[in-house]
Amino acid sequence: MRIQTASLSISLAALLVGAACDTVPEDALERCDSSQVMAGRVKTDILFVIDDSGSMSEEQALVRAGLANFIATLVSSPVANDFRVGVTNTSVEDFLLADGSQPAYFNHYDAGPSAGVPYPAGALVAVDPSNITTPGSYGDYYYDPVHPSTVGFYGPQVLDWDSANLTTAFKNNVLVGIHGAGREQPFRAAQLALSSQLASGGENVGFLRPGARLAIIFITDEDDCSGPANTSITDDGKCRAARSDPGSSLLPVAEFASFLQGPLGGETRDVVLAAIAGVTCNGGVCTNGPQPCGTAFATPDRVVSLLSYFSPARTRLASICDPSFDAALDQFADAILSQTVPLDGAVSDYRMLVAAVTRAGATFGCTIQPADAPAGVRDAADAVYEAPQAGRPASLTFQNACALQQGDTVSVKVVCAR
Repeated sequence: MRIQTASLSISLAALLVGAACDTVPEDALERCDSSQVMAGRVKTDILFVIDDSGSMSEEQALVRAGLANFIATLVSSPVANDFRVGVTNTSVEDFLLADGSQPAYFNHYDAGPSAGVPYPAGALVAVDPSNITTPGSYGDYYYDPVHPSTVGFYGPQVLDWDSANLTTAFKNNVLVGIHGAGREQPFRAAQLALSSQLASGGENVGFLRPGARLAIIFITDEDDCSGPANTSITDDGKCRAARSDPGSSLLPVAEFASFLQGPLGGETRDVVLAAIAGVTCNGGVCTNGPQPCGTAFATPDRVVSLLSYFSPARTRLASICDPSFDAALDQFADAILSQTVPLDGAVSDYRMLVAAVTRAGATFGCTIQPADAPAGVRDAADAVYEAPQAGRPASLTFQNACALQQGDTVSVKVVCAR
């Protein structure tokens, strides 16, 4: 999708009667003209958590095929998007063996391209494309346990929107392989990626940026089986039993949801969640029920439950059975689209702001209310003004008739009444 670039002209004949400049913030916008006041790009950090068990080769190839459109949709967002992408897999620990040990890449599924490499356990990974030939060769990770400059996982693990190798490296990195743990733990992998792996000495230091929004995309043909090592969970059947056992050791879904809603990397994030899993989807509505196809090995009860803890506007669900993931990834990119525009400075009175949206050649104005207005008044407005706080700039969040869509052009201007 392409951003429209038509210029916007707004009549300022009726200038916000009653606007006052009595109390002027330190960084106030005081120019008495119609200057554009939108600031820079909105930062969004995107984490893909992809199942790397033995049944996922076709699905990884479908993800790879849909990435160009996913990136194009993010790039064409009405609000300029400074996004970055990282990939990890669902391998944290496998089912325990009789001796209390567990297989890892060095002896699982007849070894594989990353023989000798530990499970990432939430570490961001990069895949060496030089040996990718068949699904069995997916997951050849850049990993070096010896040299100080590259201890552990390395390579193009974090890909920024303006990286010259964004599309190429991203397409390689989603081929996480089919030699991973049979006990898929997408929740725990994401939890580790955003906690211990993010801390000093972890693999993901610097991935989450100050002030960035967070999007997490799970892709799995199983349900989540996250939890500590457990000698009673020895196969998929035991995982399924544990999911419905109120006394099981699995990570409670509510606890993981609370983790995502709390501080991550030192601050609370605006979180978007999406999943491609074993659900049945018709006309954009996805339901969780009987096994929808031969490539879905469990009803994703825990995955669907997790999404229910978040606003429907910030979640998306698609089926692992789809012959193409293009539409799903495009919908995910739409969900990531920011409705919030950061402003270059503050205004002494929100009534000094004039906002408009241009869609399909037509321009319409947006009513604005402050965030501290009564709920009914605030919720009925087309945009909500938030004053600067906690190191974040002033912002305008669009909603209702002005809720942003792909292809829109947005304009925010400031005027001063005399």
